[in-house]
Amino acid sequence: MKKFLIVLLISFPCLLFGQTISFGGAYLYGFTVKGSGVNLRVLYYPVYRLSVAAEYNYFFPKTINEELIKRSDLFLNFRYYFPVTDKIRVYPLVGIAWDLRHTAQTSINELTFKKESEGGINSGLGIVYHRGKAYTFAEIQNTFGLLGQAYFVVGIGIKQQWK
Repeated sequence: MKKFLIVLLISFPCLLFGQTISFGGAYLYGFTVKGSGVNLRVLYYPVYRLSVAAEYNYFFPKTINEELIKRSDLFLNFRYYFPVTDKIRVYPLVGIAWDLRHTAQTSINELTFKKESEGGINSGLGIVYHRGKAYTFAEIQNTFGLLGQAYFVVGIGIKQQWK
């Protein structure tokens, strides 16, 4: 696995020439954890209507019943865009997810740490509004699995053509 990642990192810059990528950031709200966080993403467009995105969600730490909860997610999502107008597109998304959850619980003279993680399937719907190279987007996502989560995501990004 490490060799595959090293080859991917070395060859990735070569794949960018003549391609379109975008970088984005967003505010997100998780309905299951009832908390907010940030979403960072990099999207690669192999063709005009399709994108492959690597995404990272970080939820702000939250204390529930004397238990500190830290949560983050990693996604690899695929989107297929349907033009509504020349500036607005709607899209379904599907991908794989890796959910991470860290908890720390304090009791009298004792501190207990617990770490959970699980893979799952991610799906959702979104809309994007393009204005030149910049764009804004909104999404509803759902991750299926033990640590499953529903999200609402609103953010901005910038698209860049690499030559």
